[in-house]
Parts: sequence; C-alpha cells; structure tokens
Amino acid sequence: MRRYGARVQENAESVRLTLEFIDALNDVAGIHAMAVMGVAAMLSVAEDLPAPQPDSTLFVGHGDPNAEDGFAYQQWPIRSLPERLAPEGPVVRALGQQWLVMVAALWNDHYRAPIAAALGVEKNDLADVAMADVNRMRNDVVHHRASRRSGTRGAARFSAGSTSASRPT
Repeated sequence: MRRYGARVQENAESVRLTLEFIDALNDVAGIHAMAVMGVAAMLSVAEDLPAPQPDSTLFVGHGDPNAEDGFAYQQWPIRSLPERLAPEGPVVRALGQQWLVMVAALWNDHYRAPIAAALGVEKNDLADVAMADVNRMRNDVVHHRASRRSGTRGAARFSAGSTSASRPT
C-alpha cells in the first residue's frame, strides 16, 4: 500500500485484522449460501404442490395466520412461487444484494479503520480496488434500487442500467 508516495509495511496486527476480515467474509458467504439453498429447497416444495386454486396464498410469518396470536408479514400467491424462488428470481437476487451490503458494512464499519490504524495511516488512505467496487455496488443497491449506475474499476464489470444480482463467487 502507498501513502503519499511512501510504501507502508504490513505488520502482525494489520495481518491479523485482515485475516479476521477474510474470515468474516467467509462466514457471510456461507450464510448467503445456506439462505440460497433454503430458497432452492422451498422452490422444490412449491413445484411439488398440487395445482393451486387461483387464489391460493402462501403466508410467511409466525403461527397460524388465522389465529389471533399468529401473523403473516408476507403473503404470495402460490402460483407466483416458481418465478419468485427461481435461481435468478427476485428472492435470490435480494439475498445477493443483502450479501453485498453486509460485505460493505463489514469493511466500512468494522475493519477498514482498525486495519488503517494498525498500518499507521488514515482510514481514507487505506484503499482496495475490490472493496471500492463493492462500495459502488452497495451504493447502487441502497440508493438506486439495485440499478447499476456507478460502474466498477476492478474485476467486477457490468453495464450501466442493468440489475444487480450480486452473490459471492
């Protein structure tokens, strides 16, 4: 890393924090993978359901939605489940967007400043091309309803105006 033209050396603490960040990224990727597998399992269940009545609805919530202590925070027509739960559908796309926002939050709010401090540089002087791309994509998800407007400078490439469906690779 360079700061004002000078080379900054890694040290034991910066390496420890970087490895901790990588471990946190692996945890978030694993959580995302488990959630996507759950969506795939639910899609399999939905595909095996008998032909629904035109107004059949899946209630997502807690308890019996018809009971006084039960509630549904979402309800979807059963006939819409195959499209919603498809591998490139809106539920999996939203999980990818949540993953992207979580990765950006881990970097920006938990690891960037401590790593910079361990290196003896200011937080804004600690730059990483990949994390800059993640922050641009996070901005698109949070502020532009996942429409890719900002572009990236690193390995992640996409065209302006396309829909973000980020997921760990």
